[in-house]
Amino acid sequence: MHHILRTVNTLHVHPLRIMYADFRSRYAILAPKEAHKAMKMVKRPVTDEKKNIAATHAVMDKIEMSKEKFGYGHTKIFFRAGVLGLMEEIRYLL
Repeated sequence: MHHILRTVNTLHVHPLRIMYADFRSRYAILAPKEAHKAMKMVKRPVTDEKKNIAATHAVMDKIEMSKEKFGYGHTKIFFRAGVLGLMEEIRYLL
């Protein structure tokens, strides 16, 4: 029951969500060296999902976004409304 309530709360507070693989392919450009290094440091068993999660964490650490604006799930990263627009602006400026 706790997991269901936690999921509902996450979706309410962070309505936008992206699979880690999609996030990595779109936003790794914001911190390419850090993302690549994080993917190389994944421990065994090495899977694409673990690499995607590591790269996502590295990108979010690099851009230093407030932890209140996003959250990590098991398979997706969650964002508050308006944050993806900001991410796109940062991406566009590169």
